[in-house]
Amino acid sequence: MRYQYPRQSRSKWLVLCVGLGLAACARSRPLPQLPVALDSPDLPVECRPYLADLHASGERNAVMNYECLAMEALFNPKLMPAQTRRQLVEHSLDEAIRRMDMIVTDTAEARKARSLWFKESSKDFKGEPYERAMAYFVRGWLLMAGGDFQNARACFKSGMLQDAVTEEDQNKGDFYSMDFSQALADWGAGDRDQGQTLLVAARDGRASLPAASQQANLRLLFLVGNGPTKLAMGEYQELLKINPGLSRPAGIFVYPLGKERASENAQDVAEIENVSFQAVTRGGRQVDLINKHKAVWKATAQQLGTGLMLAGGTVAATSNDNNTRDAGAIIALAGLAVWTAAAMMATQADTRVWSNLPDRICYWEAHVSEATRAVLLKFQDQAGEVLAYHLMPVTPAPQNGPPATYFLKVW
Repeated sequence: MRYQYPRQSRSKWLVLCVGLGLAACARSRPLPQLPVALDSPDLPVECRPYLADLHASGERNAVMNYECLAMEALFNPKLMPAQTRRQLVEHSLDEAIRRMDMIVTDTAEARKARSLWFKESSKDFKGEPYERAMAYFVRGWLLMAGGDFQNARACFKSGMLQDAVTEEDQNKGDFYSMDFSQALADWGAGDRDQGQTLLVAARDGRASLPAASQQANLRLLFLVGNGPTKLAMGEYQELLKINPGLSRPAGIFVYPLGKERASENAQDVAEIENVSFQAVTRGGRQVDLINKHKAVWKATAQQLGTGLMLAGGTVAATSNDNNTRDAGAIIALAGLAVWTAAAMMATQADTRVWSNLPDRICYWEAHVSEATRAVLLKFQDQAGEVLAYHLMPVTPAPQNGPPATYFLKVW
């Protein structure tokens, strides 16, 4: 089953582009209407750059901007009404997923990326496998929090498929937080046996995953730290290097609070995914090989062009015969043409990134009493020193209802 996102119509038009005496036609699609306008006073200032670039760069950066906009709105409730914020987050992720599902290899944009003369970043951004998987992960959890368990587990299945397209066989299909989350969605959909089977399989793959309970009525999902970054490397910036992200707290503890004081026995928060690990172990990409070939052609052509220019220039300058001088000049001009073509070869790797992803994802659940009205969170560093406390209001789910789910962004 595939996640069914809302369908919206698209239209296309031709835009005339003129530059340096060259004219070309490029296709563009109008972006769908968002639940909040760029000039709306409800839109937090942190969201504005992504929405502005969404309209400025169009489809080329649409997936990246939708993803960043969704994450920023999810954890930034300032000014924005709750319903508007929820609509903006869900709409943005749906639009990003819609475009990721349209990945094909024989399009004008894909051919442009394979060409010697266009940068990889000239194509429409779809993201690396870990970025695409995280879009499905976050959308799946939002659906599950809203009680849509069928679409939620379809999202988690699609997210696992994104991880399966990585080039490194050793780490293919190891996004076990997807299986873990799908097991919770299976329980919510009433498939208790299937959910239990999937949970056991996920914990067999990653022993650190928690033993979830079907009786939990409160769930906390922590997105911890700052996610991976990208860097272009190599003589011609042709190779993509992904650097792991950073997160400060090493331990997170939860104390449920009711009418009485907090329990002295803190409940540890379990890490269910390391996003940085997923990013840096993805293996090589096909486009890395394409860029490598571009770099080889660039170096070879530059050497050839330089040699022809030197040889032709030497012949033209030293020969006493007019015909020989003319031949030398022609050779030098040919070398200049080859060298210029080499200089125009675009080899740079694409370093666009979903910039507000977390470094790690942690999870906590419990069956708490109906009197619970808040949880006290304690954050510790690697040495066990307390970094901060945070008191968060919560409302447990009513009996027989889906667990109440809260999303937290931690530095």
